[in-house]
Amino acid sequence: TPTHPVEMITWENAQEWARRMSLRLPTELEWEYAARSGGDRYYAGSDDTSSLEGAENVADEAFRNAPFAGIATWNDGYAL
Repeated sequence: TPTHPVEMITWENAQEWARRMSLRLPTELEWEYAARSGGDRYYAGSDDTSSLEGAENVADEAFRNAPFAGIATWNDGYAL
């Protein structure tokens, strides 16, 4: 149904679906604003990466191999 999330879809397909529904996807700037709860902090509510501990899946094995490796120094308990 339209209220359930969609998985495994390309950005182009999402754009086309939104266009057909007379909608649009948010811009990068709009997405960042929403992700920060309308604030100006780097992370929602804080500029400190430790504020993500226990709230985000950012310290997994895949993250450690990313360009951002070393930012999250804790183990979030998830392999991926």
